[in-house]
Amino acid sequence: MPLFYCDQNFVIRAHDSPEIYRKHIQELASAETVTYVLSPWHWVDMAEDADVPRGMSVADFVDSLRPAWMYDRRNIQEKEVSSAFFQFVPLQIEPPQMIGRIGDVIFELTGVREDRDTRAFVTHLRTVEADHPLRSNLRNAFATNQKNCADFTQPSSQRRFKNT
Repeated sequence: MPLFYCDQNFVIRAHDSPEIYRKHIQELASAETVTYVLSPWHWVDMAEDADVPRGMSVADFVDSLRPAWMYDRRNIQEKEVSSAFFQFVPLQIEPPQMIGRIGDVIFELTGVREDRDTRAFVTHLRTVEADHPLRSNLRNAFATNQKNCADFTQPSSQRRFKNT
């Protein structure tokens, strides 16, 4: 089944589209014609929506798509390094899974095994303070990514790669 990564623009536009379009993309998921893939950043975007009812409606819409969830970037990097190590050794292991169920992704982020829907997790994110480990980890990952992008766009003679 093909994977379709949905950026936040797609999610919002699909949510705001006419009912016939929403039903069509929901039917594609129900018939397992396509798997929509989202990331933890979608939760942050929904939680930070100043229009709370719209953010919650988007969360419900997302769940209606029966999405798979990408693990956080750091979890993916950890899996890639582990996989490369075991190939080097060489040991036969299952290939790492970079996409999982919502409960698995939440567990990797929080260390707590719970099955929640998107609405529940977005509601939780709305209640945590800015210095909460989950929120600060996501923000730090974003800041690091922005710095890496800026460093990469500089001419190679001006690049100074630092571990930040």
